[in-house]
Amino acid sequence: MQPTIRRDLFTQEVFDSGSLGPLVSVIHRFDCEGTYSARVLRHGAPAGSFTFIVDPQSETRQLSIDLSGVADGRHSGCCDGDDPSHWVLSPSGYVLFYASRGRGYATLVAEGDQRQPVFDSSMLRAGDLFALSLIEPTTYHATDRIGGGKAGIAVKRDPKRTRNLRNLEPVYVEVGQGTMQPHEIEPASAQGIVFRINTESRIVVQKTGKTPDDASRVLHRSLRADAPAQNKM
Repeated sequence: MQPTIRRDLFTQEVFDSGSLGPLVSVIHRFDCEGTYSARVLRHGAPAGSFTFIVDPQSETRQLSIDLSGVADGRHSGCCDGDDPSHWVLSPSGYVLFYASRGRGYATLVAEGDQRQPVFDSSMLRAGDLFALSLIEPTTYHATDRIGGGKAGIAVKRDPKRTRNLRNLEPVYVEVGQGTMQPHEIEPASAQGIVFRINTESRIVVQKTGKTPDDASRVLHRSLRADAPAQNKM
């Protein structure tokens, strides 16, 4: 059987921390012991729910939850009959939220039966991470729609680096109030990019549509144009 090529992975132009789809994820730490209930939203509408447990006895350091899987019934919460070991996390671990299919996903997570969320994936806070991979070698522009910071991204076709992606360190971007540092990055195609959040943020990465050959030139030009506005903040 021939492998199926997912064309949507090569045509996506917007990557949004508040509206999850393929190639992006949001990572949050729940360091208080207890049971957490979460609601899944798609394009703002209820799409499913799940629960998980934070237990000091657990040795699990990462819990990965596919929001699209919850929405279409492929995954349920730890108290709905699944093996609880798959839904229990150490307080020193992290929950990674992603959507393997479709777009527009977010989650609201509350403690116990409370309605007030302790985590809202559409508004990241200090300590959260937003991770993504950009496949197409071209230019992108990252904007924090809450904090106001900006950065330019020029994805390079680099066979030497992409041959060893598993051992390739991600590129890190620090997100502060009105800033992203570094404010220009040049990752290899499919190399991980991680935005470290230090203030309330919603990161949106938009493809500019420039050709790979023009990537560096356009990146530097756009950053020079943005520089005066950033310096005033």
